[in-house]
Amino acid sequence: MKKSLIALAVITATSGAMAQSSVQLFGRLDVGYSNNTVKVDGVKNYSNSGANTVGNSQQGINSSQLNTQFWGIRGTEDLGGGLKAMFMLQSNFNTDTGGSQTDLFNREAWLGLSGGFGTIKLGRNYTAYDTVFGATNHTFNSNINVSTAVFDVGIANYTLRNSNSIRYEAPTINGFNAAVSYGFGENKTASTSATDTLSLAVWYSNGPILAAFGHQNQEISATVDREHTLLGGGYDFGTFRLVGSVQRTKESDRKDRDFQIGVNVPLGNFAVAFGYADGRTKAGGVTRNSDGYALVGTYNLSKRTTAYVGYERSEVEGTASTVSTTKTSNFAVGLRHTF
Repeated sequence: MKKSLIALAVITATSGAMAQSSVQLFGRLDVGYSNNTVKVDGVKNYSNSGANTVGNSQQGINSSQLNTQFWGIRGTEDLGGGLKAMFMLQSNFNTDTGGSQTDLFNREAWLGLSGGFGTIKLGRNYTAYDTVFGATNHTFNSNINVSTAVFDVGIANYTLRNSNSIRYEAPTINGFNAAVSYGFGENKTASTSATDTLSLAVWYSNGPILAAFGHQNQEISATVDREHTLLGGGYDFGTFRLVGSVQRTKESDRKDRDFQIGVNVPLGNFAVAFGYADGRTKAGGVTRNSDGYALVGTYNLSKRTTAYVGYERSEVEGTASTVSTTKTSNFAVGLRHTF
């Protein structure tokens, strides 16, 4: 009898502990056929009127066409009083080759606490700026979009993750949200300071309305900073949703002006999205332009499996010395599965 009571007590205690903490293996697979083409047209230099065209096309089975695939481990523990411990580990890999990418947990690797004060995460985090950029980006912020290529024509686009960082997410108050992240540069020397990254975001999300602001300052060197500022938003009309943003980037005497807009249309299990992006960079009195568009269609075969097809095309002007235009296009059709 005593042994039975002891066993029952152990089971009860164990069940309580399991109810208060959890660890989950999760991830996403994305693989399909793609045909990517890069073509360079233009004049070699100002004194040469001859055309220079270089074309390259590659096709095959590739990973992460619609969304970047990964596997991960996440968990929470209830510490009582509304306080929770949390962790996240995410790793990239390629289904088409079976190989891993770079560092093991290069996507996310952090440990944090959450409670009435908000959430604090320590480790490798997404920047706060990336939160609002992704929320207002066209074509579901999928990999079939042209914002990255078009916005990268002049000054490099923003850094979306920081190692050795701290990220704070404030609790939601009447639809208002805020986040700030800081990446500690660890390359300090006796003569130069470490290059760090400060990122902040504020957004309002309530009903059909989304309004967002973000700013990120990344120290490139002891004398050069790269600043990104974004103003974006969206509105859900029920039958379709509009999103868009304007981004300003500054680095030394160079300045970029970028904008993008998109529309998402849900049709039951089917959804279609279209996006357009335009960029302009100025340096040394020379202006270079870029633009592009993307079209994506998805069909939910189940809650976890989605078939997709998409096409994207962008054009980027070259430097003053080459006067060339790089035209890039990609057609993809594949499957995405979450677990």
